[in-house]
Amino acid sequence: MIYNNVTDTLRKWCKEYGSKALRMYDFQGGPSSLLYRVPYDLAFWLGTLTDRDFTDFTSYCQAVRDLLPVPVTPPLGHEPTMIEQYYIQKTEGAFLEEFSHLASDCPSPGIPYFRVLPEAEAFFVKGKLAEYWDCRENQYWYPLSAVTVPSDQLFYLPASSLEGRLVELGALLHLPEKHAFCLGESWFTLPNCVETGELSDYAGSECFYAAKDFRWLIYFSHEETVSFAGSIVPMIKERFEEASK
Repeated sequence: MIYNNVTDTLRKWCKEYGSKALRMYDFQGGPSSLLYRVPYDLAFWLGTLTDRDFTDFTSYCQAVRDLLPVPVTPPLGHEPTMIEQYYIQKTEGAFLEEFSHLASDCPSPGIPYFRVLPEAEAFFVKGKLAEYWDCRENQYWYPLSAVTVPSDQLFYLPASSLEGRLVELGALLHLPEKHAFCLGESWFTLPNCVETGELSDYAGSECFYAAKDFRWLIYFSHEETVSFAGSIVPMIKERFEEASK
């Protein structure tokens, strides 16, 4: 049995919990940052359960509990101090309490699809990106200087021009009805390969989005630029050309 409705509900709770903590602590570092880092990382790892077939709800519940303790990004680099352990346990305890209130037939929260790709599929996607767009491990992709891509299939925007317009851009890509592959910074490490139905808010990190048939690619760079390549370029130009000037 597949329990995407429960997984999506838990992911929504994690994002809301993390967002509340982030507003409260205003990007402060130190131990208090775990109050938003842990739920955001947990929301990511819940994506490994999307579309997985479980024998029953009990086995699904065990898979959820097995996600804890969640790997924190970036890693602490040391054994948690007493206060760090307190914040981790506080967040994970709140998550488990929320989980205990859910039933297997809980309604879908209506949030976009999100699935972490298993290893074999992630390697396949990486191979296709190398084949179609010359994206390879341990190097970033600069499409505007790529001689293998025709100039009429390239378009550039400053990332700031898309502020508040990611839903509009996603609609052009037929998201969330259709899905895209997303590969985050350090994308050559497998956990950063996902299938998603939304474009995440730009946070200054390297990020690729690719069509599932690899006919187009979007590249958010850490230089606060966005580059488009492939079949989507004509409609992107038509909609956003004024923003490029």
